[in-house]
Amino acid sequence: MLVLLVLVVRGEIGLTLAGVIIGTVVPGVMLMLWVYGRQLQRLSVHLTRLVTPGSEDDADPEAPTRLETDESNPWLPQLRRLYRRIAANDVIFDAIPDPVLLLDAERRITQGNAAAIALFGHPTIGRDITVALRNPEVLQAIDGAMAEGGQRKVEFSIPGNVPQIFEARVTPFGHRMRHVVDAEIADREGMANLYGGSSPKPLDSYQPQRDPFGSIMLTLHDITAVRRSEQMRADFVANASHELRTPLASLLGFIETLQGPAQDDGDARGRFLGIMADQASRMAKLVEELLSLSRIETDEHRPPTERVAVPDVLERIVRGSELRAADRQMTIRLVGDLDLPPVSGDADQLTQVFQNLIDNAITYAYPETEITVRLTHHDAASSLAQKMTGSDAELIEVSVIDRGPGISREHLPRLTERFYRVDPARSRAAGGTGLGLAIVKHIINRHRGRFLVDSQVGEGSTFTVFLPVATEKAVAAGKQRKSNTASAAPVAGS
Repeated sequence: MLVLLVLVVRGEIGLTLAGVIIGTVVPGVMLMLWVYGRQLQRLSVHLTRLVTPGSEDDADPEAPTRLETDESNPWLPQLRRLYRRIAANDVIFDAIPDPVLLLDAERRITQGNAAAIALFGHPTIGRDITVALRNPEVLQAIDGAMAEGGQRKVEFSIPGNVPQIFEARVTPFGHRMRHVVDAEIADREGMANLYGGSSPKPLDSYQPQRDPFGSIMLTLHDITAVRRSEQMRADFVANASHELRTPLASLLGFIETLQGPAQDDGDARGRFLGIMADQASRMAKLVEELLSLSRIETDEHRPPTERVAVPDVLERIVRGSELRAADRQMTIRLVGDLDLPPVSGDADQLTQVFQNLIDNAITYAYPETEITVRLTHHDAASSLAQKMTGSDAELIEVSVIDRGPGISREHLPRLTERFYRVDPARSRAAGGTGLGLAIVKHIINRHRGRFLVDSQVGEGSTFTVFLPVATEKAVAAGKQRKSNTASAAPVAGS
């Protein structure tokens, strides 16, 4: 327009010709701008929908748009390349074995991989990180990384029936990092010194603000097994040294006696060797149960994934225990609903649980009495299932009921502690290690069940195990965790 005005003023073209030029060129330019503007607008809308799928503005976010199918669209090749890149990134993101969450500048969760969804669930997407994690140190690390940049590491635990310990790595990306901002301030100071003028505020007084376009990648690495292994080693040394001291002292005493005064006494030698064999067997059993408890505690945070028929397990145990019960003129009766759905469990560990409970009943109940093993099924709508699980989950109840001396109320809360005995002398005389109920408790914890004890002095005791019925969702989640753990395990020799 300015060029036409100059030419008209200088008389090189007439007003009529200038009007024709303006009337022809300007509408063409405006039409071209309108066409490109419409294309850019459609691309912007589509990319916005692509970044935030499932928005309320789109009835079907998966349906292709004209922008995606119109072969004459000049943006189509770039859009298809973008689709392929996003699809590849999603596959890689979901393949990461550790839970990973992406947060925006307002700490809202914008994306989570498969492991994170298995841990926290879908409803956390689009909500503040405090919906999933409320640990103050993790939140402080996120705020610090968002404001100042730099990776942060925090160790924290997620409470529950079996607490899990994680190392959180907070990594910012898409930020104007502190060193970049400092470089910009240094450049401005240099320009002010060169050309004169007021100097900006010093670097030490500059506090970077949160970048509205910045994001945070929060990675959670499960170190429960590592920390449990460390604690397991310490507990093993402490417990083993305490419990092995008495039988070792007995063995040493008998050995000294046999080497000295009883060296030529055949009767004493035979009697002492029998006692020494019993003490050695007790030590072997103690070490075996300590190792078993340590292995169970190491895997306690990983729920089992097999389907186990509890009635079949109990029938095998009852048949195998009848001979020992007959030695005390006792009977074992399996009653209740034997047609039960399977549970998500480890068959060997559940066998260990019920074998321990039935063995205890045979050992400590009165002779010539009956031991009852009762099975009960609780559907999801029952008040007991709601109370035990807090959700719509079916339960299987297994109760081992004996007729014996019973246990005083003050002892019940401590029965599952390691090496706790109601009657230490009687327990040791019966060959007990004090670890049986501790093993039961930790196995039931791993199965996400409950273990209860009720007893009346002089009447007997009831040991009850509650196990959740297997569901497709629980089995799939367990297999996903098992797969993630296997893929994250270090390769031997690396």
